[in-house]
Amino acid sequence: MFPVNFIQYACNRYPERIAVTDDERELSYAELWRVANALAFGLQALVGKNRLKVGICCFNSMEHVVTLMAVHAMGAVMVPFNPRYARHELHQLVSYAEPDLIVCDQACAEQVSGLGIPLIIGEHTENSGDLPSCGQLIDTHSGKKPTWPEVTPEDAWAIKFTGGSSGIPKGVVQSFRLKSTLISNLLFSFEFDGNDVQLCAAPISHAVGSLMDPIFARGGKNRLIKTTDAETLLNCMEQEKITTMFVPPTLVYNLLEAGKSKENWDFSSLKHAISGGAPISPSKAAEASEFFQGGLEMMYGQSEMPLVMSVMRAQDLNTEARYSSAGRVSPYVQLEVMDPEGTILPKGEQGEIVAKSDLMMSGYLDMPEKTAETIIDGWLHTGDVGLVDEEGFLHIKDRIREVIISGGFNIYPSDVEAAIMLHPSVRVAAAVGLQDDKWGERVEAAVELLPGKTISVDELIGFSKEKLGSIKAPKKIHFVENLPRSSVGKVSRKDVKTLLES
Repeated sequence: MFPVNFIQYACNRYPERIAVTDDERELSYAELWRVANALAFGLQALVGKNRLKVGICCFNSMEHVVTLMAVHAMGAVMVPFNPRYARHELHQLVSYAEPDLIVCDQACAEQVSGLGIPLIIGEHTENSGDLPSCGQLIDTHSGKKPTWPEVTPEDAWAIKFTGGSSGIPKGVVQSFRLKSTLISNLLFSFEFDGNDVQLCAAPISHAVGSLMDPIFARGGKNRLIKTTDAETLLNCMEQEKITTMFVPPTLVYNLLEAGKSKENWDFSSLKHAISGGAPISPSKAAEASEFFQGGLEMMYGQSEMPLVMSVMRAQDLNTEARYSSAGRVSPYVQLEVMDPEGTILPKGEQGEIVAKSDLMMSGYLDMPEKTAETIIDGWLHTGDVGLVDEEGFLHIKDRIREVIISGGFNIYPSDVEAAIMLHPSVRVAAAVGLQDDKWGERVEAAVELLPGKTISVDELIGFSKEKLGSIKAPKKIHFVENLPRSSVGKVSRKDVKTLLES
């Protein structure tokens, strides 16, 4: 089975339903499949071979979605590039992955130019120049279908990038089997149906794009939106009866803040406000669950085993203890907690999270040694510290390499951050360990306050000590206007540490 089978099924069964829409256009399933096939044929003809490696460097647009479907239609390898990256970063990734071509927005064409790789403009504008566009290829090859290459489910479907502690990116090779398993697992875990409408606000090059496919498979609709303005998103959620939305923690915080502009929002249609990509503070999770009117859900995964290693459904998010949990292990995953000697630990004991599944990557691109360090005896070693409680809920503490060892005690940054964020003046916090002659490492934290809120450093340290005790509480707190974040909105502890060390 290949991922395209899910898409073909939906297009055959629900041809007249609206598959995808934005502020100006909409495509039915039949039309989406027609233009995807035409584009796939055109891309194969442009390069002169059937098995392509297609780079995509686009914002959330109709052309981006059509290109994703074209990749499915022709059994290509997808290589997503984040258009928010700097030019030198994109050049590094493009040179590493070596795509046959890159579909890009006009706004970021300059970012990926100069490497001798053909560029195809996604959103065609008057300034597109002589570069071919998706629209031109679709018009030229309308009614044609691509050639399916000789591939097996074990062959690569995508190469996705994940950073390392050294700053050198790793290309995670994901197979067709992984992608099909991911679609099935998302369908099983969240029980999407044909009435689902996903608001695609976060980048579709990441988790939102993965959620598109199970929505498509059930004949639902994906609503594209280019802005991340929180109040605009809230109005869209309410007015267009959005059922599904991926909300990374930073977006959760923005929506909660913007939501104070009025009372009585109507989110009665919202079933899946799914948070993932980074831990969400338990106090904010409780607040968000109430604000989203019982629709908050969570999922845990990583590029090496994406999205749904565990899932917290809304109906399970019903006790205070579960606000710090990543949910139950999903049905397509075998997950355990292991000690440094490789012994699987019983419930309640803390160690490294390891897993087996058809969701597991094939390996890192051109990095056999790094692959061998990560997949050991069939187990994916996540590098995350956690435990499974007696009820079967997974609790993630932190990344192994980010654990702070102070005076011989292991201190998890997420515990420190969660305690600081209990204070009503705090928007978000990031805790790191800095070198200390006495303690080995000392805990320091950078904090963003909510607009209009004030508190002194001494008061917030005192508050932290009440919640954590003197060992875990930060020795220093630094107020900042904006914490360093990655291009997808995650707070970067690595950059916070660099900031505090300078």
